[in-house]
Amino acid sequence: MSWISELSRMVAPETLSILADQRRRIDASVAGAVLRTRPRRRDRKFSGRIGSHRVHQGRLVRLADGRTGQVERAIRGLVVVRIPDLDAVAGYREVVVRATDVELVRDPAAVVLGRLKRGAVERPSLRKKRAAQENGKRPCRPGRRRGRPPRLRTQ
Repeated sequence: MSWISELSRMVAPETLSILADQRRRIDASVAGAVLRTRPRRRDRKFSGRIGSHRVHQGRLVRLADGRTGQVERAIRGLVVVRIPDLDAVAGYREVVVRATDVELVRDPAAVVLGRLKRGAVERPSLRKKRAAQENGKRPCRPGRRRGRPPRLRTQ
């Protein structure tokens, strides 16, 4: 018998749920700290397409052999991937692979925070409703117009 199953028999179920909740909070805190250190909005340079996904330079991908790298360029079914290599002069090596041999990698920290938000529903509130109504009555900023912008006509 494993020590985990023995522990689960010795400890009350409420304690196990408290420990799991604390673990989730710690994971969320660490994920938030990781994301906080990164720049929020950087200019993303469009590189091409991998399958039906638009890909920008720097997007993380996993190669068929399990290595992880960044997309440098994607064109006509081929992807140039930048892989860290300590033996190379620049500290990385660029490898050309087929787009079908590449898998897009999601940021693990963002996945953790996204899972915490799954299923969360905004609680209706009379106060929020009134605030939205008051904001709707106010005029928009100078130089702006309300509503959908008019269609541009080309002649």
